[in-house]
Amino acid sequence: MLNRLRLIFTLLILIFTSAILADNAIQSNITTKIHQESHKNPTYEIKMAVPVMQGQAPYVQSFNQYVKSLMEKERREFIDSIAGDVPPNPSAFDLKYKILYFIPNRFVSIQFEEYSYVSGSAHPNIETYVINYDFVQNRDLNLQDLFKPEVSYLSIIANYCIKELKTRKFGAVDFIKDGAAPVDRNYHDWNITKAGLLINFDAYQVAPYVYGKQTVVIPYSYLKPYMKEEYIKLLNIQ
Repeated sequence: MLNRLRLIFTLLILIFTSAILADNAIQSNITTKIHQESHKNPTYEIKMAVPVMQGQAPYVQSFNQYVKSLMEKERREFIDSIAGDVPPNPSAFDLKYKILYFIPNRFVSIQFEEYSYVSGSAHPNIETYVINYDFVQNRDLNLQDLFKPEVSYLSIIANYCIKELKTRKFGAVDFIKDGAAPVDRNYHDWNITKAGLLINFDAYQVAPYVYGKQTVVIPYSYLKPYMKEEYIKLLNIQ
């Protein structure tokens, strides 16, 4: 009897260890690839920090291809913007990113910040764009994916953002009225963070350029009643 119990215990340890090893085998991590290029006539310099996922998980190739296509789109738009008759001073494009939330094999939220300057412009342009990639679904999420189908999620989010933005002394109510209105174009740049849902508003969207980019973090406690149970569990919202 004792030998049988020992055998069962040993088998359980082997099964448990194998499960851990199998899980570790598909763990993926994100590294940074730096892309640099320069050009004359027109004169410009490009530097991009690109997130690249490593590992053998089934979503790795799709994620990397998606990121690559997004980066190439932004790069091409910048080059096209200086294809005409611009002053000889150098134009520049610089792209950085930061990971705001990462659950290995499940989800990542990345925020990109693009700095671009076209020779002859009055000032540089800074833009934000995001990736919120669900590895299980193997796709970039839309904001509506987080919420129950019957919920007017844009109105809920906009009401919170407008109230918060009005506490900031911009002296430009029309900016907020238009730039934070509950329409898709105003809420395409969002990130998941530990503190809450981060809404990014680029310069000029909800305030004059001098005030720069604005952000609003909406606590999950405010959003929880409207969210799908899947993401309440994923984000461990209490």
